[in-house]
Amino acid sequence: MKEETQQVDLTTINLDSLAILKKNDYLKLLKKPSSLKKKEAFIFICKYECVNGKLPIVAVPYKKMSEAKKDFKDRVKKDKKAFGGSKFILLAETNIVKEEDGNLIFEARPLAGGADIEVAAAKLFSKMKMGFRLIGEATPEQLEAQKELEKDLSPQELEQLAKKKAKRLARYAKISENLSKLELALSKFQEETKKESLAANIQKMEEALGVMVDEALSDGVIDAEEQQQIDALEAQLLKLNTSSAPTTLSKEEINLRMAKVDENIARLKAALKIS
Repeated sequence: MKEETQQVDLTTINLDSLAILKKNDYLKLLKKPSSLKKKEAFIFICKYECVNGKLPIVAVPYKKMSEAKKDFKDRVKKDKKAFGGSKFILLAETNIVKEEDGNLIFEARPLAGGADIEVAAAKLFSKMKMGFRLIGEATPEQLEAQKELEKDLSPQELEQLAKKKAKRLARYAKISENLSKLELALSKFQEETKKESLAANIQKMEEALGVMVDEALSDGVIDAEEQQQIDALEAQLLKLNTSSAPTTLSKEEINLRMAKVDENIARLKAALKIS
């Protein structure tokens, strides 16, 4: 076994090195430009068990789509013990795009597998100061997983979900009210110290919304009414995050803020796709 380990290249991410790499070593490798640029495809694996603990998601890069498809079919799909089966894996065509505002977005088009990766992947790619966006249609496996979730709900569970949704709607309204007050306060203050104080309060509202989105995601069902509320709050937060940024921030600090915004938007978009 020791001899086999020595033959694995631990300077790149692939299925072989993934089985040996520690969590921090994996994340360090993923941050290298060579791990992200000029890659036709990625294989995503949710709740992956590294040698020293679990990561919410790992992304394995491939220069060629043909190689990714072969590994996905011959290794990832077949080895359920290591990779968890269809609901934990996803093969995607990938690309990095630069938006008009200069932000980098990692785009992934699902091709096979049933994993819902958007929230976890957004958090992962925010570490590389990138936004994350799913494009295209859901795979048949993803659609089937959603149908199974809805089919398994009893009338009592549906009633409980409705009560939780009603509470969330009330909290959405309260957050919107608070954000409107913060927006008014920002228009009155020009001092950077006061702006920073207000920005801290905006962050609290953002975190509160994040908690509710996580709850909605765990429930697995979001209807049009709740979607509309989340969409409106997303727009408010985007506006406030931009106007509350102190002008004295360094480029690195601004990038970190924008990465946080991108992460939260991706989490919200994940919620909006569940209907």
